[in-house]
Amino acid sequence: MKNDYEIRGDVGVIYINHRGNKICTVVDTEDLEKCKSIRGTWVVTNKKGSLYVWIRCLDTLDCIYLHRLVMGCKSKQEIDHIRRSTLDNRKSRLEEVTSSENSQNTGIQSNNTSGVRGVSWNKSKDKWECYIKVKGKKKFLGRFTDLEEAKKVVEVARNKYHKRAVKIRKGTV
Repeated sequence: MKNDYEIRGDVGVIYINHRGNKICTVVDTEDLEKCKSIRGTWVVTNKKGSLYVWIRCLDTLDCIYLHRLVMGCKSKQEIDHIRRSTLDNRKSRLEEVTSSENSQNTGIQSNNTSGVRGVSWNKSKDKWECYIKVKGKKKFLGRFTDLEEAKKVVEVARNKYHKRAVKIRKGTV
């Protein structure tokens, strides 16, 4: 099934049929022709709760993710959806990052019991434990009886070690 396309000012819209629903993804208008030129149909895949847009190119049989096409990235590069909106593929919402930087811009895991990234309950110690990852290594920040205190410790560490992720959460990127 072919995709429909539309230009809305400086935004190009790709309409994708997904399980009976019409899903919209956006790109910069300047990238829309590049998206339309690939022989194939854009589709949506659900990866860990996020919808990603990709196409199987009929000429090469390669799978191409929309965000990677828009950024013109090479095979080893990682692209981050800055505000975690995977259907917004405008260049201003995408950024080339390291694997470590990309992992900092994730949500809370489904098995998280504290509601705070980097804070978990240690049953044997009867305390909240705080961790943060720095350059791929888990850094222990301490144990606390009070969840709010643990939350503040993790926040201070993020401000120190994860400056980019903090800017994203504050909306200044």
